[in-house]
Amino acid sequence: MVTAAEAGAAAPRLRVAVSDVSAGADPMRMPWMHALRRRFGVEVVPIEASADVLFFSDFGTGHFRHQGLKVWFSCENMLPDPHQSDFALTSLHRPGDPRHFRIPEFLYAIDSPDALVRPSGFDAAAEARAKRHFCSFVVSNPRGHQRNALFRALEARRGVRSGGRHYNNVGGPVRDKQAFLAECRFAICFENTEASGYTTEKLTDAFLARTVPIYWGNPDVARDFDPRSMVLAYDFPSPEALADHVLALDRDESAYAACLAASPLRGNAVGPDLRLEGLDDVLHGWLTSGIVPGRRVNRRRRLREHCYPSPLAQTWHNLRSRAESKLWKLGHALGGVRR
Repeated sequence: MVTAAEAGAAAPRLRVAVSDVSAGADPMRMPWMHALRRRFGVEVVPIEASADVLFFSDFGTGHFRHQGLKVWFSCENMLPDPHQSDFALTSLHRPGDPRHFRIPEFLYAIDSPDALVRPSGFDAAAEARAKRHFCSFVVSNPRGHQRNALFRALEARRGVRSGGRHYNNVGGPVRDKQAFLAECRFAICFENTEASGYTTEKLTDAFLARTVPIYWGNPDVARDFDPRSMVLAYDFPSPEALADHVLALDRDESAYAACLAASPLRGNAVGPDLRLEGLDDVLHGWLTSGIVPGRRVNRRRRLREHCYPSPLAQTWHNLRSRAESKLWKLGHALGGVRR
């Protein structure tokens, strides 16, 4: 791909508005913004300023006010709504959809996928010997029945250090997540919900801390990462069977070191999907196609709404998870804090 600047042509101007991003997010550092700036002379303007295009996310309804071209981007497990946007950037696999481009969620959380390349000379055996604890769990959202079940299965048999607000047993939330993960041989890395392609920083944080992830959430995670570098919950019929395997792997130093030594990336190299090759061209094609914005049907959407058969089922799942959390906290308070 040759950019306008490389070809000696003046980059076309593009007035971009951004709305409804999560608190603390910086649109100027997002992968799609970097791609836009390689093909356009981007001017970021307020939503009211007759922007050429609006990029919006899941955290608000400001985008309701924009009637022109709209691109929705999401770091959540959410499906595109063609009545609210013309194009979509999500972490999900949606083959055959010409109005969608996949940006894996974890790429929003790391400076470069090159950080996941295993350096030459990595000594997995020495790394394993340096681990002080068995397993970590850093979660603040109690809504996750699968990961709650695994935590309880492992905690009952060996002990898991929980450093988030949920199931906390180390005296309070930890300040340095990476240092906390790095002290443990394993890390429970379960997503909030499940979808093909939906892999978050939960997994890459564990890889960067050089611990072995126990992973659930993206059934096709092996398309991005080497499954030999993690323990996949999908390989086991129950939380108890998964816990049995983790405990057996912990006892087998040779097998554990082999898992830790495996590069997170297939071939220990960043592939084109993680380089986001083609994103520049896709965005340029979308925004210069002359497409007429679609008819809007604005509505407030519940996060992860498609993961449940109904709003009532989602509410029940949330209440059940919160009740599990409160009951565990009560029992833990009676039993003391593990340091």
